[in-house]
Amino acid sequence: MIRPPVFIGDKGTNETYVLDPITKHVVEAWYPTYACYGMAVRPGGGWIYEATYNTFSMNGAIREYAGCASVDLTPFNTFSTGGNYPTFPVITPDCSQIYVTNSGSDDVSVIDIETTTATAIIPVGETPWGAAIIPDASKVYVANKGDNNVSVINTVSNTVIKTIAGGTKPWGVAVNPGGTKAYVANSGSGTVSVIDINSDNVIVTIPVGSAPHWLACTPDGNYVYVTNSGSSTVSIIDTGTDDVIQTIQVESNPEGIAAFPDGNEVYVATDSTVNVINTSDYSVSVVPMPESDIPWLSHELIPLVIADSTSRFAGRITSGSAPVVNALIRIAQAG
Repeated sequence: MIRPPVFIGDKGTNETYVLDPITKHVVEAWYPTYACYGMAVRPGGGWIYEATYNTFSMNGAIREYAGCASVDLTPFNTFSTGGNYPTFPVITPDCSQIYVTNSGSDDVSVIDIETTTATAIIPVGETPWGAAIIPDASKVYVANKGDNNVSVINTVSNTVIKTIAGGTKPWGVAVNPGGTKAYVANSGSGTVSVIDINSDNVIVTIPVGSAPHWLACTPDGNYVYVTNSGSSTVSIIDTGTDDVIQTIQVESNPEGIAAFPDGNEVYVATDSTVNVINTSDYSVSVVPMPESDIPWLSHELIPLVIADSTSRFAGRITSGSAPVVNALIRIAQAG
C-alpha cells in the first residue's frame, strides 16, 4: 500500500501542510487557510474540510489519491455553518454530512456535504470544542469546554439526548473503533473521562499529564494516545484496563494527534514540528515545518489528520518548483 498523506493546520502562519509519510518531508504548503483549529478528511480521500473563524472552507487540494494526484493550491468552495467560530468538524461514515462545533454560538451545525448547506443547528453547552461520531453514526459526542460536560446528539433527530457531567474544561473526544467507549480529554483537570457508549455514563476517570487536549485511538482499538499540551508529553492508555501504560516526552505544546492506518506510527503536531512516535518502541522522530515566507509569522500547529487507508498518496508532477495542476501521474501501485 502506498501510504496516505498527513495534513497539518498552522494557526500561526495560516497555512496547511501536506506531509509525505514515507519521506517525512512536507511536499505542499497551502496558503491562506485562516485560523484553522479543526480538520477532517473525507473517507477515501479527495477532500479536506477545515474549520475557520467565520466560514467553513473545503480545500480540494488533492483531488484523487488512488493512482494520481492533482494539486490545486486554493480552496474551491467556502460555505457558512450558520454558527459563530466553527471549531471542529466530523464527517459521517457515509460521507453525507458534517457535524461542526461552533464555539462562539454554543451549537453544532449539520452540513449536507452535497449541497454544502446547514440542514440543522443544534444547541449544546457553552463553548463546544472537540467532537466524535461513533462507527454506526447514531450518536455524536461533543465536549463543551465552558460547561464541563459532554452533549450526546442523536443523529436521527439531531437533538441532544443526554448531557454527561465530566472533568474540567473538556477539550477533545475520541471513540474507539468498536464503538463501545468515548474518551474525553479534560484540559482543566489533567484527566481523561471514559464514557460507556451504551449507558452514556462515565465509567472511569484516568489521570494523565497537564492540559490534555486531543486524543487518537489506534486502528486496532487497543490504545488511546493523548497529547498533554501543558507537560509536553503524550500519554498512552491501554483500552483494556483504561490505565496509562507509557508517557512519552515530545516537543513543546503538543496538540493534534492521529494514528497511521497501519498502526505503526502516531503523528503529533507540536508548536513548530511534527513528532512521529514509533508504536513498537515509543521512539520519537522530529519533522520540521518549513519557514513561513512572512517573517513576522511563527508556527502554531494545532490540527493534524491522516487520510484513511484507502487514500494513496502517489506523488505529483512539478515544473521547476511549481506543481503542474491536474497532471495525471501513472504509476504501478500495489494493493
